[in-house]
Amino acid sequence: MQEDINKFKEIRHTYNQLGEKVSQIITENLELKLIKTHAVAFRVKTTDSFQRKILNKTYIDPLSDITDLLGIRIIAYVEDDVKTVCAMAETLFVLDQVRSINKNDELGADRVGYKSIHLICKLGSDRTSLPEFVKFKDMSFEIQVRTILQHSWAEIEHDKNYKYSGVLPPELRRRLMLLSGTLELVDREFNQLSKEIDNYSQSVRKHAQVGSFDIELNSLSLMEYLNVKFDILKSTTDLDPYFIGEDEQILKELFNFGIKTIRDLDNIIPVDLIEKTQHIHANLYLNYIGLLRDIMMISDIDRYLAKSYTSNFMLVKDMAPLLMAYNVNLKKFPGDHVQDTLNYF
Repeated sequence: MQEDINKFKEIRHTYNQLGEKVSQIITENLELKLIKTHAVAFRVKTTDSFQRKILNKTYIDPLSDITDLLGIRIIAYVEDDVKTVCAMAETLFVLDQVRSINKNDELGADRVGYKSIHLICKLGSDRTSLPEFVKFKDMSFEIQVRTILQHSWAEIEHDKNYKYSGVLPPELRRRLMLLSGTLELVDREFNQLSKEIDNYSQSVRKHAQVGSFDIELNSLSLMEYLNVKFDILKSTTDLDPYFIGEDEQILKELFNFGIKTIRDLDNIIPVDLIEKTQHIHANLYLNYIGLLRDIMMISDIDRYLAKSYTSNFMLVKDMAPLLMAYNVNLKKFPGDHVQDTLNYF
């Protein structure tokens, strides 16, 4: 046993290096495939933990038989993302089908509890044939994939293991099982809600592409419409196609201005707005919030200032050129800084 412990001490640093490489590969591919996750992290088993494990269970060859000497944890947002991440991992690494575990299947149809997918993997020969990866040949690692809710439950269960393990009194055990089942239902509902949001966004996008604008104004419909309407500006200007956390504020301004549907908004956008924006904002910063405010002020600055403006932003030099191109009287804009902005031009 001591020989195994000493050998693990010698190679533990190599496992740490492998963890960094595998985490990097996973992170880069998640970004490449536009898969959003909450976190990607790794840990190498401590020497004490390794020693306890081989004391508590008999292994013929501990360094080969223990599959989680290196653990990579990927925390996804919803259950469908877990499936997507697992499918991606199977294309990146060599999967040990026999030793990989789906805790979901282990629970059975009549039980609730800890859920997670554990993939036992190795680097493929396409990588281990490279000089920087050759030292990782035949080294196994475990990839755990779970949702945020599954992760939270697992962490609580692990942290309070002395409370939650063993045989509890019937009432406490019943409450624990109800809580676990509730979390599973919430996880499923989040997953279904995520699907429906995606479907709604796709529907709005298709309607916007064919000019069908009789759509209720909300954060999702507004974002999809703007992405279609001003798609060319994302590649020809410095347009930042986001609401920067102010979608609730800009929706309030639009509603107060009298914009209730996507058609209402489309009707007040000048036909040459894209052309002028390309010319003026080629090197000036612009985001969707500023663009929408410009559109309202170009349409009717008096109405905007009376109905929508809440003094929560100042007229800055990046906003002024487009407004001036439509002869908007910027001197109506409140604030002592307005003249300084105009003097810049």
